[in-house]
Amino acid sequence: MPTFSPTVKVSAINAKASDYDLFSDAWTTFADLSQGGALLREAVIKRGQYLWKKPKELAEVFATRQSRFSYTNLLGNIIGWYMAALFKLAPQLVLKVAGKEGDEATKIPQDAADFCAQFEKDADRAGCGFADFFPQVFESLALHKSAYVLIDLPAPDGDDPPPLNLKQQQDAGLLNPFLVCYTPSQVINWETDRYGNLEWCVIHVTAEEREFLSGTKLADYWYYFDRTEVAMYRADRDDNGRLRDDSDARLVEGYPRPHAMAELGRIPVRKISVKDGLWLANRVYLPLLNHLNLDNAYDFGLFQSALAQLVVKGEFNDNLTLSEVGYVKIDQEGDIFYLEPEGKAFEAIDKRLEILEERIYKACYLQDQGRSSKATPAMQSGYSKSLDKMPSRDALSGFGDVIRPAMQAVYADVLAVRGFTEIVPDVRGFDFSDKAGADEMDFMERSTVIDVQSDLYRRERDKKFVRIVLSDANPETLHKIDDEIDTNPTPEGAAQQQAEQARAAQVDKFAASLKAGAQLSE
Repeated sequence: MPTFSPTVKVSAINAKASDYDLFSDAWTTFADLSQGGALLREAVIKRGQYLWKKPKELAEVFATRQSRFSYTNLLGNIIGWYMAALFKLAPQLVLKVAGKEGDEATKIPQDAADFCAQFEKDADRAGCGFADFFPQVFESLALHKSAYVLIDLPAPDGDDPPPLNLKQQQDAGLLNPFLVCYTPSQVINWETDRYGNLEWCVIHVTAEEREFLSGTKLADYWYYFDRTEVAMYRADRDDNGRLRDDSDARLVEGYPRPHAMAELGRIPVRKISVKDGLWLANRVYLPLLNHLNLDNAYDFGLFQSALAQLVVKGEFNDNLTLSEVGYVKIDQEGDIFYLEPEGKAFEAIDKRLEILEERIYKACYLQDQGRSSKATPAMQSGYSKSLDKMPSRDALSGFGDVIRPAMQAVYADVLAVRGFTEIVPDVRGFDFSDKAGADEMDFMERSTVIDVQSDLYRRERDKKFVRIVLSDANPETLHKIDDEIDTNPTPEGAAQQQAEQARAAQVDKFAASLKAGAQLSE
């Protein structure tokens, strides 16, 4: 276990992992490109980011281009579309009692039911429900590839006396866990075991603190979590808002202390990640920057061509005052025209922007949104539109396959912290795979017509049918259904058993009637 000194240097507590240094700039860029608006404009104008300066471009011209900066937020549209589609239908949360079957499994003790109802309504102590908490998790996954969910317990108010027993803790709500979502840009340092599980991590947060009728102060906090303890350090920034490496960070009073999952021997931070193919922001990182600069160059070129410069060849009295009703007199050999681009470059740029936009949407599996709205045979075909949506449905299912077990694992952690270890959460939903269509259902029906003399064939056929109908079921549920299919007799076997039982009953009845007849004859 580490030793926590009362003060440490900021350079030590603020040390970064190598992966953090590799992706930190990209994470900031992804956040800016996703949000756009005032945040991105400030980055372009005040920090000189994202808008590329042409070689030997005059500073005055570049400053004008910066002041006219505009942005088509393609990344924000992509993230927004996926978020709306993914959480259009709320997931189904089912709580069961471990070790029980049927109706008994759903009879949750009243104290556990009350806690779960309150937690599902307010999971972060700020009024955000458990299901509504995970859109921010998805956003971090799409932008940064990972998200970190902290399971924490509320700290007692400083003015209140400390609780003396378990009941006082429960009555004060000090044993009710809540959730906090952190992005990878906030988790700056960590260590994992050989299986990739977190051993410890450091979370860095910068807070703007203010009081009424007083100034604003920036403070940095570092939270260290391991399997048993949490420690928090704080450092104030200077008057210019800078964090100096040689300044001291102080251990906050009351730390270190046991965290929410100390008794379970587990770190209370759960990391959730997606594969590189679903890291949407990284897939379109460079094309987005290219589109941004080309779009602004196109806009600036149109702006300049809209203010075309008058050119006069020959003798000309430049003391004349021009107006809408005036005229210009030139020599017979002279000429007058406006200096403006021919338009070939604009056509090429416009076509290139259209291609880039289509590539960006296609890279995020949104073929239908990347297509042009012009009336083409591909746009008119309903079948082609259905095919265009298939990649996005597959991507949605991929996100669902990550978020569904993550919700279940986080909920299980919360129940374990609260002491309801016998309650098992089951999360359903986030299934966007193609449902069994008429062709597939017809094929499954026809597979029952041919009488294949194999019980193994019948059982495997039934397992496939279950996976089509219950495509969003958890692996545990599917495994249990598979066991029941393997254990229970097939319909043909059950019918044969019933027939044999009926024949045995008839034989017994006939034998009983013969015995009764023999007794009467005597």
